[in-house]
Amino acid sequence: MLHVLKAGIAIAAFCALPMSPTAEAETPARQVSVAVSYADLDLSSLAGADAMLGRMRLAIRKICGDTPHPSQLSAGSRHRECVRSAMTRAVETLDHPVVTAAHSGRRPGAQTAAR
Repeated sequence: MLHVLKAGIAIAAFCALPMSPTAEAETPARQVSVAVSYADLDLSSLAGADAMLGRMRLAIRKICGDTPHPSQLSAGSRHRECVRSAMTRAVETLDHPVVTAAHSGRRPGAQTAAR
């Protein structure tokens, strides 16, 4: 079990994305998780961090589903919140400084690379 914790992260989100108001009242939120491995990545490099964020996005797509059609405004809003909150939790759970910086748009080492 320790190896799994070191080599992967579970991305979880509370998902309840019904398409109609009636279904919304009948559909309770449920927690769904997908395991994401990073045993083969060097998370201390920007390339590894970017690859990890890409894997997280793929896992979140499995959890939150595809982007709803633009005409489905409330479903689109719930989808965006599902994606945003799942990514935030995943990055916080992983708690790796280079991945966190890459997620927030900061590029660690950018100043030292210019020297």
